[in-house]
Amino acid sequence: MAEADGKRRPANLNGETKSMGRVGLPQVVRVLSEVYGDRMTSPSGESEGESFPLQQKLLVCCLLLLTSKGKGKETHLGKLYETYSRVCGQRHVSAVGQGECLTLCSLLESRGIFALKKAKEARLTKVSLKIEEKDVENALKDRTLLGSILSAGLTS
Repeated sequence: MAEADGKRRPANLNGETKSMGRVGLPQVVRVLSEVYGDRMTSPSGESEGESFPLQQKLLVCCLLLLTSKGKGKETHLGKLYETYSRVCGQRHVSAVGQGECLTLCSLLESRGIFALKKAKEARLTKVSLKIEEKDVENALKDRTLLGSILSAGLTS
């Protein structure tokens, strides 16, 4: 990018050309985040996480609860959906159906947040986090509803 800018500029009147500095890591990161965006934030420059839909945030939070409390790093979609339904009921948020839950998980997979391992039955599809748990916690802690869900944990 810096080289292309340098090639497009005409030489000075004295025949001198201005040399461009090296491109550093901050410039590369800025360009990549402008082009591809961040996984947990909006690429349109809105405040952090604003375009991340509530139902998807709740699913990420529920998976984080299951993987942090459980022994494994992946869980079945059926277990995730049960936890999600319970959390939605406790928080008086309308839950989506299991088919739509699978669709939301697929959307989260396309954002690079979830990893899905397909199974013959939808309930047996294995779901795991592709990014670090601490990154997810930091991204979700600032939301009052999700922060309270994470701090309350799984209650029966």
